[in-house]
Amino acid sequence: MINKQKKGISLIVLVITIIVMIILAASVIVSLNNTSIIDKAGQAVDETNESELEQMDALEYLDKFTASVENPWDGSTKESFADGNGTENQPYLISNAAELVYFAKLVNEGNTFEGKYVELTANINLNNIEFTPIGVGNTGGGDENSYITSSKYFDGTFDGKGYIISNININRTDIRGVGLFGVLGENANIKNIEIFSGNIVAKAAVAGIAGYGKGTISNCINRANVTAIDDPEVANSGQLAGGIVGSASNIKISNCKNYGNITGKNDSALRSRGKCIGGIVGQIRATTESYVINSYNYGVVTSYYQQAAGIVAAAHADEGVSLKIEKCENKGKVSAIYPEKEFADNVAIGFVGGIVGWTDTTKVYINECKNSGVINSGRTGAGGIVGHLDGGSEVNNSTNSGTISSASQCAGGIVGEISSSKIQNCINTGAITGEIANGGIVGAIDGEDTVVYNCSNSGRVAANNQQSGGIAAQATGLIDKCTNTGEIYTANGGGGIVGLSGSQKLTIQNCINRGKVDSNNIAGGIASVIQLANSSILDCKNYAEVISNTQQAGGIAGQSIGLVSGCYNEGYIKSNSTGVKGISGGIVGALLGEVKNSYNKGRVETGNYSSGEDDVGGIAGFSVNGKISYSYNKGELIGENRGAILGRASITETTPTVVSNTYYYTNDNTLTGIGTADADEAGKTEKTTTNLDTFEAFKNSSFYAK
Repeated sequence: MINKQKKGISLIVLVITIIVMIILAASVIVSLNNTSIIDKAGQAVDETNESELEQMDALEYLDKFTASVENPWDGSTKESFADGNGTENQPYLISNAAELVYFAKLVNEGNTFEGKYVELTANINLNNIEFTPIGVGNTGGGDENSYITSSKYFDGTFDGKGYIISNININRTDIRGVGLFGVLGENANIKNIEIFSGNIVAKAAVAGIAGYGKGTISNCINRANVTAIDDPEVANSGQLAGGIVGSASNIKISNCKNYGNITGKNDSALRSRGKCIGGIVGQIRATTESYVINSYNYGVVTSYYQQAAGIVAAAHADEGVSLKIEKCENKGKVSAIYPEKEFADNVAIGFVGGIVGWTDTTKVYINECKNSGVINSGRTGAGGIVGHLDGGSEVNNSTNSGTISSASQCAGGIVGEISSSKIQNCINTGAITGEIANGGIVGAIDGEDTVVYNCSNSGRVAANNQQSGGIAAQATGLIDKCTNTGEIYTANGGGGIVGLSGSQKLTIQNCINRGKVDSNNIAGGIASVIQLANSSILDCKNYAEVISNTQQAGGIAGQSIGLVSGCYNEGYIKSNSTGVKGISGGIVGALLGEVKNSYNKGRVETGNYSSGEDDVGGIAGFSVNGKISYSYNKGELIGENRGAILGRASITETTPTVVSNTYYYTNDNTLTGIGTADADEAGKTEKTTTNLDTFEAFKNSSFYAK
């Protein structure tokens, strides 16, 4: 609440305060009239507490806004602290801007304050006069980490006691390591301070709290705008910017927030890239245990090249070192956009995440994080939680509700690109859009050791060009116990779980699709295409409509070279087959591999069957050297060339299509097991529906259902 004992507030400030109060009151009235808010009254206590905290923050902000114009700095410097001897019981006390400048002067003369304690006792208004950071980095040359060697750093404990520093103005494009604190040592402990307003500009390693940081930072807030600006004369400029820390190693950050706009410009000298722009941290390179926990970004984060994120733009941990980002949330818009000048080597632009932009070939753990902000990549790698995940890293128990888009490829509700890593227990509800390889959970997966486990998507996934999947657009590795209910749209290769299997082994198992799949070419209820013989779809189910507007639609796979086993389709399957041969199958559209222990109950249809060239089958529409066994069909078949099990088989003398121990029910006397009998009819037996529902061969199987 506003401190009623504060005196000397000018008439102008009082008027502004009243206006702000009116605006806040109007916002509260609008909120109370919002039925969605009223509906939340019965929800969990933690959500109620969050709402109460937001109201408290609004009142607190009003108090700070009033304080931000009091006692403006006149540019002078004191020659002493207000009081104290630097011990924990009697810390050095700073009561005004002139004493803060004195403190900065001491640090910049080489006094690290190691083992010393410093506290604020009042709000400080720097009055937009140029301020020199407390500890400054080196001017540096080509080495982007040159600020690390600075001897001018703070290494003690600084407690802001909840006071604010307002109207900060730092413009130091001559150095790296710029913020309220330019450089922090490994023993530094910064807490309970808020940068309330202002602008901070440097060429690299720039932030609201610390440009370059080690040590511990807790309960800090930044509202200043932070910019890493391009210097065409200096390589490695325009990068490493953060709301709290620009570049960090061996850092522990907790309970911090950023509201400022964080921007990194590209290096127009083409010797580096505008990169590593984060709402909380630009970059972490951990050689000892490090973490960012319980921290939030509300600001707009923009990189004019790559590696942008709401929390940590780029994360690296040495072998055996723990680096965790936990219980963090992003609500701000995050973008990596085309630089003002294209780079000669035409390297990738993007890697944007709501929480983390990029992890390299080291293990980073992202746990219990949330994103609701808009995430946009100018070219590749956009993820609600991580843009690019690599090196055995993990994303666990995290959610995205924000819109995710990539101008070129690889957008995912949780991760844009993943290699040799794990995603588990994650949920996406946000819309995913872009040109190529968009997935409800992951855009593109690489590595047979990659795992996506127990994840769900309900967001709409669309690719203007090719490959959309409810879980992943392009995939290798293992996808297990995942569910999609979101609608899937693409020009080519749409799947309820996976758009297209990759160049390495893929296993999809225990997955369910309930979202409509609509593709101009090749669509599957689980996967559009399984393109390797060692890949498989096991114990999966589709309940949704699957449409291919040209050819190859399947209840489980549009086309498969691998194994489909223990699978079930109940959805409506249709190949519209405009201008080309339509191929529709209850389980697989075009079969080049094997189907076993599977059954179909859905209606299967082709839309242009007057020519007699379309192939419709209860299990597979068309087969080349395929194999179908221990499977049955109860679904209705609509098309010219129909087979209760297989629409048409094309065989060779050496590897014929084999159909055995398969059964079907039909009330159409003209329907046979195979529409075009190029294969032996033995074993394709008609049964009544009662026979099938009680048939001992299937009754106890894992895929059986009445």
